Amino acid sequence: MRWGVIGSGIIALQFVTDVAVSKEIEVLGVFSRSFEKTEAFAKEHGIERAYKSLDDMLNDPEIEAVYVAVPNSLHRETVIQAAKAKKHILCEKPLGINLREASEMFEAAEENGVVLMEGMWTRFFPVMCDLRQKMADGHFGELYQADISLGYNAIFAGEETTWRFDPKNGFGALMDMGVYAVHLALDITGEKEPDEVYSMATVKNGIDYYNNFIMRFGTILIHGTSSICNDTDPTARLYFEKGEVEIFGNWWHSRSYTFKPSGGEADEFCFEREAEGLHYEAEAFQNYVKSGNGDCTLSSKHNSLLAIRIIEEMRKSWGVTYPQDQI
Repeated sequence: MRWGVIGSGIIALQFVTDVAVSKEIEVLGVFSRSFEKTEAFAKEHGIERAYKSLDDMLNDPEIEAVYVAVPNSLHRETVIQAAKAKKHILCEKPLGINLREASEMFEAAEENGVVLMEGMWTRFFPVMCDLRQKMADGHFGELYQADISLGYNAIFAGEETTWRFDPKNGFGALMDMGVYAVHLALDITGEKEPDEVYSMATVKNGIDYYNNFIMRFGTILIHGTSSICNDTDPTARLYFEKGEVEIFGNWWHSRSYTFKPSGGEADEFCFEREAEGLHYEAEAFQNYVKSGNGDCTLSSKHNSLLAIRIIEEMRKSWGVTYPQDQI
């Protein structure tokens, strides 16, 4: 499948680097808001076409799918424009700023007969596929609880004065980092609706700098935390009837996990991979497009809408709202 990449930042760079290991994926063109950057990006990565406008890319009949790697605030308009151009769309997480935006994006995709998938790469890694299978097979017994954290010190990295900390761009610890924890919580509990969600956050300048949440799914308790002002433990811990699973880090793109049965020695399950791993979600996306099923099991419409609704409800309870929420 021939792809166009929308954006030329860090995540776009990671995407073109990772998919280069796949024989099934061809990045044909790139577009970003600066044509100078677009040309430089294309030249550096051997990409044939550098487009001066998004319309130019979307009007190219050889582009079959696009990867949306622009800031959160631009996801909705970019995805809807691509859907109207009949391009299949893999969009970086979080899919939309809120539930309304994400719903409109899926509606546009369905109306135009294209596949839209949220790029939640964690779900597609071999380590997570193996873990899900062992859970389904009862290898660990019943899940009781989990501790999931994800945070880094963006202030120390000098990002506090950048666009990342501006509420109008739809960022904050939960939207930037905690989205992974929310998705993992849903993934390991079978995409069920949580019975209860408790959360709190420290808010500054209109965004959450760090937060904590607890989700209850029947008898299962999931604790999550995310931060953009301090580094957190990169290991996720899942506690089962028969023992403890540790997903090593960074857990959101891990190569291994261990299972330590109660009273026994830990077994380690390792999975080699080329590159960082965005090609797994891209290949899965292509397979779903080719299958004609219209939705992607591991990152489905249901998954994305449930996750963004939970995220939206949490941040609004903290008083974190974005301009897009007022429409």
